[in-house]
Amino acid sequence: MLRLNGFARSKGFRVQLDLPMKYRTMAVAGSLLFLGLAIWLIIHFTDEGSLASSDSKLEPKNRLEITKKSKRIRPESNPYKHSISDVTRRTSWLSGAGKIPELSNEQLENYLKQNKRSALALLVASRVRKDLEFLREAVRNEPNNKVVQLELAIRSTVREEKLAGLERFRQMDPNNSYGDYLAALIGYQQGRKENALGDLEKAQAHILFGFPVAEVRQALEDAFISAGYTPVEAKAAALFGQPSLYHTPLNQLAGYLANSAVTVQASGDVELANQFVKIGLNLSSKAVESSSLIITDLIANTIETRILKVMPVNSNLPNSSISVAQRLAELEINRQEFSSLVSDMPDLQMKMSESGFLKYLKRIEGDGEVAVLRELRYKNSIDSK
Repeated sequence: MLRLNGFARSKGFRVQLDLPMKYRTMAVAGSLLFLGLAIWLIIHFTDEGSLASSDSKLEPKNRLEITKKSKRIRPESNPYKHSISDVTRRTSWLSGAGKIPELSNEQLENYLKQNKRSALALLVASRVRKDLEFLREAVRNEPNNKVVQLELAIRSTVREEKLAGLERFRQMDPNNSYGDYLAALIGYQQGRKENALGDLEKAQAHILFGFPVAEVRQALEDAFISAGYTPVEAKAAALFGQPSLYHTPLNQLAGYLANSAVTVQASGDVELANQFVKIGLNLSSKAVESSSLIITDLIANTIETRILKVMPVNSNLPNSSISVAQRLAELEINRQEFSSLVSDMPDLQMKMSESGFLKYLKRIEGDGEVAVLRELRYKNSIDSK
């Protein structure tokens, strides 16, 4: 058997006035999406299923078959006359109303033309349309673009295509442990456990860890700006579009690590079980450091929780005087806070002006959503006294 070796900057700001309906709608839609995902993750750990996204179910057989949408018509009704409950009901994510802004075929083609069908522009089109053919075109046109190769490795449903994308990504970014973790996950999923263990060992040796979330987010924002959306709408669409794409595979891998630890522990190999635990805790630490949104913070919390549950509750964390029971209690408190912040989001966002909401979104990118919402809730409680 293999033996493996081993946010919150505060610049207070005050917001007031009423946020126009179009931004309220978008804000609450994003909030409700986060809440739904948060509740799901709290109740159920991510299954050890396929790494591929649901693109295979949603991908249209022919892009030209998509019905063209007419250009947006901004409503002339007064957005301030609706109560918060009405807005919440009308923007329920499951109802299909008030979703994050979309791009029509014409708008998307104009964006691609403006950007000369660059790899990043095609990646954006692939995400917006949930159509892997755009992504495949990007890979063919720019095979040395590691951003699109990584996207293909994560989202493709074709085994050979997925492996080819991952191999190219790792060749171009050899010291990035994210590629090693992704390779380990695919190894587990395809029943190649020895390969997975080898990739985990490489991940432990590589200090660097990262993925192109900022680069892709900016490209998405540019696409919505080019279609005539306002800076607030565009930034929200980019932030909340697919917030957990890069973190979900890490959670899936944590499931395999926890199961491996339990299996070898049951066979009496406590030392190897501890190695799997250490790898899992290291993975959760990297997930936390790379998170800026509540949903990804929750995924990181879930990763650490599922790993710690493998350990005896009266034992201490590796190289720490804190017990497993204490740490699990802390994680549960954090989880409850995340849920509370998500529940408070609509009320907090309703009090923002357009410029205040844009500032809020920008601060999320820099300081993290949890830190910004904590501050916002604190200021709101002070103002209400």
